[in-house]
Amino acid sequence: MSKLALLSEIEIDNLINLSISSAIEHLKQENPVETPEDEFITRRDAADILKVSLVTISDWSKKGILNPYQHNTRIRFKKSDIQTLSQTSKN
Repeated sequence: MSKLALLSEIEIDNLINLSISSAIEHLKQENPVETPEDEFITRRDAADILKVSLVTISDWSKKGILNPYQHNTRIRFKKSDIQTLSQTSKN
């Protein structure tokens, strides 16, 4: 048995706004916006920043020194991770 509810135009607007806000918040939690420090860079860019070869980048990835991320079929690194490693190696 279904019930029929009569809502005012304001109540309908409030329900729609609440639903949209809830959906947006849910999407934000599932797909957080990347901040500039979470920018992903290529292997070549990482090698340039660290002043090492691509072979060294591959070796360091295998040894766990670098943490590679796979985006589709491409390997990327967090720029912030590379910059931190670069600063550490200078000290």
